[in-house]
Amino acid sequence: MLHIWKAMDGVTAEAIGARIKKAREDAGFDVAAQFADKVGIRPHALWRYENGRVRPAIQILVRIAEVTNVDLFELATGRKQNVDLEAA
Repeated sequence: MLHIWKAMDGVTAEAIGARIKKAREDAGFDVAAQFADKVGIRPHALWRYENGRVRPAIQILVRIAEVTNVDLFELATGRKQNVDLEAA
């Protein structure tokens, strides 16, 4: 997860928040409070993340990615992870 944290350098809270909100809505969670409960955070914390007030901790991003079935790297950075399949 360190590579994700480093890749997030320079990524604004607003950009991450917009991706969190889109992921939530795309996953069918129209009610933010229900989504917050599923993730294990308070609705106000979700509001702060989605509105770019603060960047969530990596552990919260992991949980959001799991609940929404979104790639963690893409959620955190807005970019697809460049994976060299031959090296893997």
